[in-house]
Amino acid sequence: MGHRPNVKMIRMNGEALEFEDGSFDFVYSSHALEQMEAVIDQALAEIARVARGRVVLIEPVYELAGLAQRLYSRKQGYVRSLLRAIRKTDLTVVEMFVRGVQLNPLNQSTVIVLQKK
Repeated sequence: MGHRPNVKMIRMNGEALEFEDGSFDFVYSSHALEQMEAVIDQALAEIARVARGRVVLIEPVYELAGLAQRLYSRKQGYVRSLLRAIRKTDLTVVEMFVRGVQLNPLNQSTVIVLQKK
């Protein structure tokens, strides 16, 4: 990634983001939540807390997957309850679709566009 003076990369705990409530107009996460099975509720609650507007998630969705992807997800220890966790937040699904191009057919990505209620 090239140097971008207006972009600051920060690493922190997904269960306790160090930002004020409603800090961001737009929150984007790609293939990060899939690895947070043990803390998915807390991580999504934090995303919802810091979001002021839209949230876009690109993640495999176990609840929508076929048998092969479900078995793969179990083996990897990936999140199995993403949609349930979303329903527990103050975010609502605006749009959801499976990405057209998939690099790994056993880990198909779904684009989920969310909005604060």
